Amino acid sequence: MKLHNSCNSILFISFYNKKRLMFYSFVLPHVLLSSLYYSLYTSNNLPYQYYLLSIQKWCQSSYQIHGLWPQTTTTTYPINCYAPAYTPISGELLDEMKQYWANCDDTQDFWNHEYTKHLSCMYQQYGISQEDSFQIAIDLFKDLDSNDFEPCKDQDDCYVACYNLDFQKITCP
Repeated sequence: MKLHNSCNSILFISFYNKKRLMFYSFVLPHVLLSSLYYSLYTSNNLPYQYYLLSIQKWCQSSYQIHGLWPQTTTTTYPINCYAPAYTPISGELLDEMKQYWANCDDTQDFWNHEYTKHLSCMYQQYGISQEDSFQIAIDLFKDLDSNDFEPCKDQDDCYVACYNLDFQKITCP
């Protein structure tokens, strides 16, 4: 199989079928090729089954988002999936990130880490962009009610909820 990169958004794949003595060539959008490449060539290709929303209060007195983590099982999860590199957050999303997903400093290192390690898998499996994955996590956090925080009992770091792949709250496995 040969991969031909003609531009950033479209790639050509070609291969020769020896049995049929035919040469096949077709065009795939970059997102589809990314999924194909990673399902063929990485060990990080198990599809995840649900999301785990984790909260923390490391540098504030109220809970903030720690992360939204794709989970395969209770003990396995994909990490560092194929996705475009993290880009600095700006605009309205930055304002919401500062309000609900606080860093303990003025850098975006924590958000970069969470995107690269966890949210990148949302891109790999479903093509969900960096901005959309952060916004989904914020929206899920904002939809929590005070009873959802009770199991955390003032812990600094806690899992607060699980969601199916349609982002509907489920009982955590």
